[in-house]
Amino acid sequence: MVRLTIDYIRKTVHKPHESSKNADDFLKKITHLSLPEKSIDSIADLSSVKNLTVLYLHHNNLQVIENLCRNECLTHLYLQHNQISKMENLNGIKQLRKLYLGYNCISVIEGLDAVSALEELHVENQQLLPGETIYFDPRTVKNLSKCLRILDISSNNVASISDLKDLKVIEKLNANNNALCDLTAVCETICHWPRVEQLDFQSNEITREPKYKDKIIASTKYLRSLDTKDINDITRSFIHRFELVKEERREKMLKASDVQTPFSDEIASIAEHLPPGLRQAVSASVKKEAIPRAKSLTLSLMQVPVHSPGFLSDDSAMANHGLQARPSRRVSNAENLTRSRQKAEKDCQTSLLQLEDVITTTSSTPKLQK
Repeated sequence: MVRLTIDYIRKTVHKPHESSKNADDFLKKITHLSLPEKSIDSIADLSSVKNLTVLYLHHNNLQVIENLCRNECLTHLYLQHNQISKMENLNGIKQLRKLYLGYNCISVIEGLDAVSALEELHVENQQLLPGETIYFDPRTVKNLSKCLRILDISSNNVASISDLKDLKVIEKLNANNNALCDLTAVCETICHWPRVEQLDFQSNEITREPKYKDKIIASTKYLRSLDTKDINDITRSFIHRFELVKEERREKMLKASDVQTPFSDEIASIAEHLPPGLRQAVSASVKKEAIPRAKSLTLSLMQVPVHSPGFLSDDSAMANHGLQARPSRRVSNAENLTRSRQKAEKDCQTSLLQLEDVITTTSSTPKLQK
């Protein structure tokens, strides 16, 4: 077991032949301390190293982040490739700007709700249980929304980045080798990032979606790199213009559908110009909402009363159409009744054909004016 203490630093960094007084002065002058691969498993109080700004402790055996709150000048902390399972004791490092915690055992991104200067956070490749993913504490995300510029969450089985939409100043996100499968949700998230310039979604399900690249680019304004491939200004401008035209066309179609006259109103308007008997039959059909589309409108002869007041019989109907009646002759009552029925059926068929033509013609035209 190796514990990181002041004495350990003196023995490791300071030259043995120098006096203790010079050693103390030397500790005050230390700004960068690099101790990787030293089998360090714990950290003691390092407040004597007052000007420490960069601390390298990667590839050790650390399980807990501790005793660094008094190092107020610390800006860079490298703790990747350890055995850390919880993000804690970091809120006191007020000037921390870069934090490297990749290749540990962290499942919750937390403990940063008071760190207001953090610009880079690297938590890639956590050793998680099968099916487990990392979770983002809302308080940490809210606090980092105005400062975090670079985030690396690759290889963590992440299925959604919706919790990160409040990161307003993020410029680079590395989310490759995860479980992102909802392209729409991803686009809805990154459209909240006005400054994002680099995105990496390689080895995710969303990359197999149709128009994946176009949809991602259309959701951002200044994206320069997608999946490690550069995006030139011409491509970005073309996709943005194309999406704008599509949106305008969609809005026009929606407006057109909103002002379109209901089909039942069109039928009722057309029916006003029909004979009374047929108008009654059409009105009854419209009220029952039995005819949803113009082309499927069919009226059976059984729906139209043969003896309707709107249908004139024999000589009266002919006179109404401008025809002269034939010379009268004696006919039996049965023959007269048969002739009247045939005439009514013929007029009904003619009116139905005219209605079909009118409906078909007006199905794509504005509503008739009274």
